Amino acid sequence: MNIVEQWKPVVGYEGLYEVSNLGRVKSLDRVCCDKNGLAKRFKGKILAGTIKKNAHGQYLVVRLGAISGCGPKMRYIAHLVLETFDKPRPVGMECCHCDGNSLNNEFANLRWGTPKENTLDKYKHGTILWGSKNHQAQLKENQVSEIRAKYIKYPNGTSNSRRLANEYKVNIQVIGKIVRRERWRHVA
Repeated sequence: MNIVEQWKPVVGYEGLYEVSNLGRVKSLDRVCCDKNGLAKRFKGKILAGTIKKNAHGQYLVVRLGAISGCGPKMRYIAHLVLETFDKPRPVGMECCHCDGNSLNNEFANLRWGTPKENTLDKYKHGTILWGSKNHQAQLKENQVSEIRAKYIKYPNGTSNSRRLANEYKVNIQVIGKIVRRERWRHVA
């Protein structure tokens, strides 16, 4: 089944850019004046998306040119598609990819959802960044196992947490959270 590509103006950039229900963005033909006041003709084209990595994964973004005194902006293509073909982003909502592929920006694959719904989707699709897959992780799974095995609580109420924190170059609170299984629960 082939889906027919439909183009609509990007909200806030009418006459400059359009976005399609298949997740593509294009600039439109236009005439602009340069700093000397000379008219320059620009031919419209399909914009190449750039992959942007963040704490939640990788997403396609495009750079939209300056409008009304504001500089150029990087925008998530998924947001442009939803804002154009559905509705503006509701307060507190996130863009959810129904198939778990954050690079698939077809309108049929996108919806607005709560952060909780988005996280549940990530668990369902297996795309949640656990442990050392998370770009902010300071430790690896084997180091967490070592920390739990080396942890000693002494009879006087103290422990070797500070020594472990120095050895693994992490904060002492991190050691406590690992030992209490508040972090890295998935590691035995």
